[in-house]
Amino acid sequence: MKTKAVIIISLAGVLLSAGIFFFIKGSGTDELSEKKEIIAFLTAFDRQLKQDQPDSLVNSFDHSQNMKSVKRLLGLLAGKQAFNSDDKPLAAISLAVEESDIRFGTDKMITAGIPASFSQGDMEKKQSRLIFKIRKVTAHQYKIIQVDARQFLGDFIAYENLIRTRGLTDADIYSPVTLAAFKVADDLKKQYDSIIWLSHIKNETWYYVANGKWDISEVQGDSAGLYKMGLVGPDLKLRIPAEYSLVHTIGATFENLVEVEKGNKKGFYDLNGKIIVPVEYEHIFPVTATEGIAVLNTGNDFYWLKNDYTISDKADLKIGDILEKLKQDKSFTLTQPTADHITEFNSRYEHGSLYIPSSYLADLNFVSPVKTFENPLRRNVAWEGVSTNYIVKTDDAAETSSGNDWLKTTFYSIRDYFLGGRSEFYDKKNLVIVDKKNNRFLAVDVYSEYDEDPSAQLCQVPIKFRALTDSLYEVRSVGRLEVDLYDSTKYVYGGTSYYYFTIRNNKLVPLETNRRFAFTKYVKMDESYLSGCYEMYTTKREKSEKNKLSTLNTELLEWIKNDIYADYAYKFTNKRWAAIMEGGSAYYQKGGDYNNKHYSQNTEDSLTAIDKYNIDFINQKLGSSKTKK
Repeated sequence: MKTKAVIIISLAGVLLSAGIFFFIKGSGTDELSEKKEIIAFLTAFDRQLKQDQPDSLVNSFDHSQNMKSVKRLLGLLAGKQAFNSDDKPLAAISLAVEESDIRFGTDKMITAGIPASFSQGDMEKKQSRLIFKIRKVTAHQYKIIQVDARQFLGDFIAYENLIRTRGLTDADIYSPVTLAAFKVADDLKKQYDSIIWLSHIKNETWYYVANGKWDISEVQGDSAGLYKMGLVGPDLKLRIPAEYSLVHTIGATFENLVEVEKGNKKGFYDLNGKIIVPVEYEHIFPVTATEGIAVLNTGNDFYWLKNDYTISDKADLKIGDILEKLKQDKSFTLTQPTADHITEFNSRYEHGSLYIPSSYLADLNFVSPVKTFENPLRRNVAWEGVSTNYIVKTDDAAETSSGNDWLKTTFYSIRDYFLGGRSEFYDKKNLVIVDKKNNRFLAVDVYSEYDEDPSAQLCQVPIKFRALTDSLYEVRSVGRLEVDLYDSTKYVYGGTSYYYFTIRNNKLVPLETNRRFAFTKYVKMDESYLSGCYEMYTTKREKSEKNKLSTLNTELLEWIKNDIYADYAYKFTNKRWAAIMEGGSAYYQKGGDYNNKHYSQNTEDSLTAIDKYNIDFINQKLGSSKTKK
């Protein structure tokens, strides 16, 4: 199972990601030669951009990615259309590929930092950088498997805003309250390293301050040692000391209270700067209950936060009961803030508004730690990566029964409507598991899509969860499954996919494999795995006929069996199978060169008991106990 391609619209742009692949770093001379080849690959890519060769450009990317997102980025680079609309970009983009910084990282991935510049008329040029991650697929051939365009798109939108606002006054762009806050923030810089956000509440402004190296991307990671955040009140007195990794939106959980985080611990301050809940709890769940207004949890211990803000003695509580009493409904919508309670960037170039939700919403994987919306206090500017609304609701179509009394599972559908987005929204599925044995919850994204237009899909596979053991979990859904069959006129694109998870450090984490049918690695097959829904194309890809398969036919069973061998670098003597199976993980680990001497004609000793069982099972279904690999 390749890691699913994702498009993540961040505060500054977009990250397009696909699977993780590997190659072995060679000697210094080999590395120099490799760099020259990569520069030649990027030079050809740049030439195709300038010559408007869309087919060649798309073929430069690994096709397990979300190609609609890739094409939008290519349209921007070629100067044909903006990333999130059909309008033409206001600025020209140039890539200096010959000056690219090529690095061979510890993760055995090639990273190319490509200098980029934006220009328009007599305006001063703006410099930026586009980051490609590249893998070697065969000798002298490369594919782009990841594009990190967060800095690039953020810089480009800022440059376009400069173009749009030429000749405009501050009053044309910023509200009076924002301009006044800018001046105060400039004075506060004498005391703090950064004044990052401005929160306007009932005609008063609060100032989010930070000491250290401020980086908003670290909010979702481990900011320890980088920065410490605090809050300054309208009277310019420090209400919350600058010692926290995150200060949430004022009143996001309870009116007149502010949630703070330090590492993995949470607590609350009031607006006078008094600690209401010590910052020592792993989870805080606001609830509707007679016993109190919230449940505080650390380890296996639970406490009530009472209406008078006192904390009870240890209480006998079950996580399943707590989640049923959450203050926030299971289905809810976040929309852009009103002008009388809004938090905005302390920036003349980043124009969105921010919402930093209650920590439990992020803990349950409902909302990211920072969400951006359109800012009603800014005018005559462009918006990038901001939402109009964000909808979370239970997925009634999913099969939520786990088959185990000790597990309760619920799937949620999350839809994010982006302002100006051509596809208008982005979907994902969220799985929340209540583990009654250990009195804990687990949450994780489960991607379930391969086409942004579900009505175009023949296969509508309901999501189904199954606990195989106490530490191995299976999710079945529809995915971007792409398989070239032995008959070159046929291929499968889209259908039933399986995902596997385990528990590490009290978190649900995905188990990755480059096998397209992941169950062959983790499960001994039975008849249930032969059923499913697969979309088979039977003519050329450009003008294909699409048919639905409800079972794994002989062609797919042969493919699945050979994929097991490919995972162990089996060297296929049949050239067609060699070409198809070159995508196995072991090939990338050996450097992507199919003729590499490390490939083996004998992989039997490497096969696991599960592998051998599944090969025998498939052979029986194929009608022979021993068929040709």
